[in-house]
This record gives sequence, structure tokens and C-alpha cells, in this order.
Amino acid sequence: MRSALIRYLPLVLLALAWEIAPRLGLVSPLVLPPLSAVLGAWVELIRDGELISNGASSLYPRRRGACRSPIVTGATLGVFMAWWRPVNVLLSPLVELFLSDAEISADPGDRAVARLRRQLQDFC
Repeated sequence: MRSALIRYLPLVLLALAWEIAPRLGLVSPLVLPPLSAVLGAWVELIRDGELISNGASSLYPRRRGACRSPIVTGATLGVFMAWWRPVNVLLSPLVELFLSDAEISADPGDRAVARLRRQLQDFC
């Protein structure tokens, strides 16, 4: 129970700050409405069916492109590798093969990311 409280404490503090900041005038409510107002608007949109119908019609054309997206593929692969050790052992060499492209890239940003990745691997 205590570990769950510690784990979710940052989210609770963020929600409290989100609710309190506009109400105290620290942030304009036009820029950052209180969390309760945002949640109330979401509930109303779901109740009316607008959020679901508009969300579905907005996401439908992007569905094909997102499935082939390297970001979605990489994130999914990373999650599976983090959850299951056998998947990590099996796919890690393949991921390393494709990540090594960044090291020979001419872009300094890519080289910096590759250098950071190597440092994190040495640290862990």
C-alpha cells in the first residue's frame, strides 16, 4: 500500500497543482483551466457522444500511417523488451544493429544520442 502511495504521489501533486494554480490566479484560467473543469468537459463530451464520434473520425485516416510509424513500432518494441526478458534477449541484437546507424551518421545530434545511449548502457 505504501509503495503505491509513493508511486502515485507525483501524479497526485501534479493534479493538485493543476487545480490550485488557476484558482489562485497563478496562471490564467484561459491558458490552463482547472483540472475539475477539464474533467467535467470530458465527461460532458463523452455523455453527448461527441468525443467518441469526433475522435474516431479523426483517428481513422491516420490509422494506417501510425501502424507503419517507426515511432510506434520502436515504442512497442521497447515496451515488450522491457517487460519480457526473453524478448529482450532475442531482439536486442536486431535493435543494436539498427541503432548503430546513428553512430556513423553525419548529423552531430545523432552522434550525441548514440554517445548518450552508450553511456547509459555502461551505467546500467
